[in-house]
Amino acid sequence: MRWLWFSGMLGLAIILASTMMWFGHTQFGRQSAEEMARLTPASGSGKAQIGGDFTLTDQNGNLVTAHDLQGHFSLVMFGFTYCPDVCPTMLSTVTEALNRIGPAADGIQPVFISVDPERDTPEVLKAYVSAFHPRLLALSGTSEQTRAVTEAYKVYYYAHKKAPGDKEYLVDHSSFLYLMGPDGEYVTHFNHAIAPSELAVRLSDIVQNDNVY
Repeated sequence: MRWLWFSGMLGLAIILASTMMWFGHTQFGRQSAEEMARLTPASGSGKAQIGGDFTLTDQNGNLVTAHDLQGHFSLVMFGFTYCPDVCPTMLSTVTEALNRIGPAADGIQPVFISVDPERDTPEVLKAYVSAFHPRLLALSGTSEQTRAVTEAYKVYYYAHKKAPGDKEYLVDHSSFLYLMGPDGEYVTHFNHAIAPSELAVRLSDIVQNDNVY
């Protein structure tokens, strides 16, 4: 019996290991595998080193820097307009959550930053975000500017182009929602799959009561 139990457990371990190896090659498997490394506080700092300087262009053609986001909370997320599911779902979640909060949501600026500088021009972003929260700030930049802001926020992204000039590609990317404080410092983050009701409660608690959990 003990030998059968051991054999069964060994088989289960092999199956689990194989599953994790496969999952690690998917977008969200890769995100989960790297989450602790990216979001774990730096030694002695007491908090994750998320955020920093950047210069991007909004959907109306205006330059926006990290300094422009200070003075209020910012809910920052990354994605791209050709994203088939995660991005529109995430933006819908944020829109519903902010609507649930009511007037207190005025102290939170939702920000969507594109990881697809080649296709996501300000004009494209303006049309895309019109379907979501009316105060949503959509930002994009050059390849260099995109690289700088993703490095600052510890965001992974990779465009799956089949050949040079390919315009029909998908982009793997991290899909956390980062809550940044009025001082521009990282406060906390949320998983993209969080329910709108839970996100509303947690954002309201932080903004109105300074409770981070």
